[in-house]
Amino acid sequence: MNLMLKVKMFAVVVILIISVGGLGSVYIGNLKKELKNLQLVNQSLTVSLNTAKVELDFEKTQNLLAIQRSKILNGQLVKSEADVQSMRDKFNDHDFSKLLAAKPEWVSSKMKKATAKVFEELENVTN
Repeated sequence: MNLMLKVKMFAVVVILIISVGGLGSVYIGNLKKELKNLQLVNQSLTVSLNTAKVELDFEKTQNLLAIQRSKILNGQLVKSEADVQSMRDKFNDHDFSKLLAAKPEWVSSKMKKATAKVFEELENVTN
């Protein structure tokens, strides 16, 4: 081969190498920018995840408290229902109409005393 052809081929190879190197450099630069963007997105998602974890822990705590309150209230409900049944059992055997007709003054005095007691308790609670 002649020298001129070798020089031209060498020049073409050098230009190709430089072109590929330049394109590779641009490609690597773009990859670095994309990496930085993805790192920022990752940081943002990490913060969001941590926030979600904190909120989830709070909701779990609130749920446990609600379950405890519900158990307490259910216990109180059962006790109240038992008290109501006990009162019904006691008072079902009484004929209050007959008692009122037989002893109106006594019933009246009992009602006045009970009403006064309730008012006194209300005053104590509200003061």
